[in-house]
Amino acid sequence: MKKIGFTLLTIVFAVSCAKWISIDISDESVVLLSPFDDQSDSIQNKTFVWEELEGATQYRLQIVSKSFDSIYDFVLDSAVSNTSFSITLIPNFYEWRLRGENNDFNSLWSTRKLNIK
Repeated sequence: MKKIGFTLLTIVFAVSCAKWISIDISDESVVLLSPFDDQSDSIQNKTFVWEELEGATQYRLQIVSKSFDSIYDFVLDSAVSNTSFSITLIPNFYEWRLRGENNDFNSLWSTRKLNIK
């Protein structure tokens, strides 16, 4: 009986701890869906959409005007829990990037350019 109790206790402990163990996503990258790279249009209301990355509990979305190599304005730096984010942007050239995050790891950045005329 003690053996069954110990085994049961071990299983319960392992399952309860599993939600605190982070998956290593440091070699992964998020698949960006929209807007596509180098998109150029006059639509100011943009919805950024990406695929869910297994192991990520949130995403870091950053948007800058001009580019990350030459930042003119840091428009957004936000943690997002969903796989989309909507924002209104004024006409300009932008670069945006996204990475997955969890308590212990960050994925690689996925980056795209955008032009709003």
